[in-house]
Amino acid sequence: MNMYYKKNRYSIMLIPTALLLAGATSSLPRAASLPPDPQREFTPHLKIFADRYVALAPARVRVYAQLGGVDDDDVRFCHAGETWITGKVEGTSTLNSISKHDPRCVHDPKKLSVSRSFTKDYEFSRPGSYVCRLVVHSNDGRIVQSNMIVINVR
Repeated sequence: MNMYYKKNRYSIMLIPTALLLAGATSSLPRAASLPPDPQREFTPHLKIFADRYVALAPARVRVYAQLGGVDDDDVRFCHAGETWITGKVEGTSTLNSISKHDPRCVHDPKKLSVSRSFTKDYEFSRPGSYVCRLVVHSNDGRIVQSNMIVINVR
């Protein structure tokens, strides 16, 4: 008997292929669902990456970020603020540097400008491991944090 794995949000169920072809999946038991999370509706996500992760000092590294899950007409991200957080890892502590850019909307409300890509150039003059992260601030006060990347300068 052929079997098919159906993966839903909370569990994996083994379903015979014959039932799947017959359209009988609606009568199968469902996994217990969790209560809806109010923050789950806010779905933007942010991913950063660098043009190189290992470099020789003095190193110039360009870091890129892509904002996803945002519509072209999303008022919350029209001229969104951005904060780049960079730190040098020293043993168990991190020395942080913060660069903040917080533009304001000064245009007609009908002309939205949602930026989905961000770039930042860094120059690392000394060897070490550096971490980098981007935080985007929406106009309604919510934040979207990116993943953290590590850049090793030798």
